[in-house]
Amino acid sequence: MYVDPDDLECVAFLCADRCVGAARRIPIATAFFVELPDGFRYLVTARHVVERELGQIQVRLNTRSGSFQFEPAPHERWERSHEADVAALPFSRKPEPRTDLAYRVIPYECFVDARCCYTGPGLTDELRAEGGIPVHLGDDMYSFSLFTARVGEQRNLPVVRFGHISGLPAEPIKVDHEFEVVGYVAELLSWAGHSGSPVFWASGTQVARGKLRNGSEAIAVGRVKGLLGLLSAHFDIPTVPERTRGVGATEEPEDSLEPIRIKLNAGLAVITPAEEIRRLLMREDVVERREGLK
Repeated sequence: MYVDPDDLECVAFLCADRCVGAARRIPIATAFFVELPDGFRYLVTARHVVERELGQIQVRLNTRSGSFQFEPAPHERWERSHEADVAALPFSRKPEPRTDLAYRVIPYECFVDARCCYTGPGLTDELRAEGGIPVHLGDDMYSFSLFTARVGEQRNLPVVRFGHISGLPAEPIKVDHEFEVVGYVAELLSWAGHSGSPVFWASGTQVARGKLRNGSEAIAVGRVKGLLGLLSAHFDIPTVPERTRGVGATEEPEDSLEPIRIKLNAGLAVITPAEEIRRLLMREDVVERREGLK
C-alpha cells in the first residue's frame, strides 16, 4: 500500500520528564492535528494518556528549520470526552497560523462517520448522495506512531504500522483503562507509545461514476482514505503464571515464592472511532470555549 510520506507530518510526540538517575524527557505517546471547517486546529490524543501522566506533558513538534522544539501542554488546557478515550488540546486558529512549525492537519470532513461510512474528499457527488463508502471487515488500515526505539535525534520520526479491520464498533470492550471502549477491533500490533496514534482507513478499489461538464459520463477507479479513529489499547494473551523467588532470595520456603505473569501481545488493537473526536469537539461547552479563543 502506498502512503504519502508527507502525511507523517500530521503527528507529534507527547513527552514527560522522568527522574531515573539523571532527569530525562522521554516520549510517552502519539498525538495528531485536526482542523475544523472554520480553520481552528486541535492536537488530539487518547484521554488515558493525559489522565495517567501526573506531571506536565510536553509536545515535541517538528520545525520548518529541520529540528524540533518542545511546548508545554498543561492538563487544564485539554478538553476531555466524558464517554470515550479522546482528549483534544486547542492549538491554533486560522487568523494566526503557526508558520514556525512543520505539520499537516487532518481535515474534519475526512472523518469516517458514525455509520462507519466515508463521505469525504475523493468521492463523486453520486457516491455522497448514496451515503458514501461503508467500512468493511478486512479493509486495509494504517497508523502513524511513535516508535520509542527510533524517536529521531534531529526531528520526530514516526513509523507507519499496517493492518486490517477485524471488528466494527458494537458493544463496549474492557481494556486496561478505567473505562470501557466502544470501537473498532483491528489486526494491528501495538505497544506503549502508540496510544493516541491516528488510524486511517483505506477503501478497496471503487468504481465511481460521475458526469463531466460537457455532460458525458466519467468512470474513475481508485482508492480513498479517511480517519478511522485513534489507537486506544491492545489485547494481551493471558499466560500461566510461573513461580520464581523474590529479588535476592536464597533459601526461602516454597510458599514464599511470588508468581510472575508475562504479557504477550495478541496482535489485536482497539480503535476509538473518529466520530468520538467529532462528538468531543462539537460538545456545547467545548464550542463555547473555542469561540472565546477566536
